[in-house]
Amino acid sequence: MRYQIRKATVLRELGRTKESVEFCKKWMQKEPGNVVAATSGVYAYISTKEYDAAETLVDRFIINKSECLDENDMMFIAASKLYKAMGKKKEKREIDKAIKKYDEYMEEYIEEYFMNPDFEEDDELPFN
Repeated sequence: MRYQIRKATVLRELGRTKESVEFCKKWMQKEPGNVVAATSGVYAYISTKEYDAAETLVDRFIINKSECLDENDMMFIAASKLYKAMGKKKEKREIDKAIKKYDEYMEEYIEEYFMNPDFEEDDELPFN
């Protein structure tokens, strides 16, 4: 999966935005439930200003715009960038608020985890 993310990103950065979109479309067809593929698609669509297509992907993976979770946090970040590009200030604020709430939760969780007297440096984090 890392290969696909990198390829989609590199194509965009090289200005080959239409190729990035086509690559992401094929990837999403192969893996329609893959949030990483869809998030890459959102970025590709933003780069070609195909905002409606990008928003369709966001809506498919973000059901509740106030609930950013481990499984969709990357889509929330992409949605924030999309709404900024679209000029949708209200939607961007709502998404950013959810991201902030999630970030605060994760900071607290990690801080508590590392402050646990039973924690050892070699312990794996529970969300790996």
